[in-house]
Amino acid sequence: DTGKFQLPAYETMTLDNGLTLMLMPQKEVPLITVNAVVRAGSVDDNIGGIASMTADSLLLGAGKHSKQQLEQQIDFLGASLNTSSGREGSYLSADFMAKDTDIMLGLVADVLLQPQFDKQEFAKLKQRNIAELEQSKESPKSVINRYFSKLIFADHPYGNATSGDRDSLAKLALPEVKAFYHQFYQPGNTAISVVGDFDPVQMKAKLQQLFGRWSSQKPAPMLDLSQGLPSLTQSQVLLV
Repeated sequence: DTGKFQLPAYETMTLDNGLTLMLMPQKEVPLITVNAVVRAGSVDDNIGGIASMTADSLLLGAGKHSKQQLEQQIDFLGASLNTSSGREGSYLSADFMAKDTDIMLGLVADVLLQPQFDKQEFAKLKQRNIAELEQSKESPKSVINRYFSKLIFADHPYGNATSGDRDSLAKLALPEVKAFYHQFYQPGNTAISVVGDFDPVQMKAKLQQLFGRWSSQKPAPMLDLSQGLPSLTQSQVLLV
């Protein structure tokens, strides 16, 4: 008997604007981890890779900070702040010392609520991602999952490549990324978890101050992903 794992106590609350918060105090070490998930992934792509590009674009400058200033501030604190996107969600993660809570929570709020979507930085990001897609074709193991998903799910949203492809990214324009952001990045479509060395009462007050005025426009669309799933009745082989 190796014993049973018991999840530490945590609290879930919902702000008036619909934002879900989950708080788990853990005071063993003076560190805090923040994770945010937005219900928007490649299943919602109207252009291949737009969810992924939108998540990446959040770090191209936010609030009053340029991309370079944002990176320098995070590096100076020895912290980390990253974004990514998957099939059904887009994600932000931050790790930092408890003493830097006010600064880092402010940056997290800026990235989620006030991305700059700098035109020049976006052009560089798009070119980098296109180059990475081209380079990945030199390694079968880097692309096999894309082909497998398309083979299994065909035209169902689960068949969408998270990264898009060279052609879809080439035609992707910044206004379309901004439109995707405003459509899906809303408090009622987002959840934020905070784990680490903090006082719950003080943390609630900080999060309320930072995110309480985040407002929704019209509700984000939600796909019924149970519809149109393929019926797998026989073996298949795809040769690429």
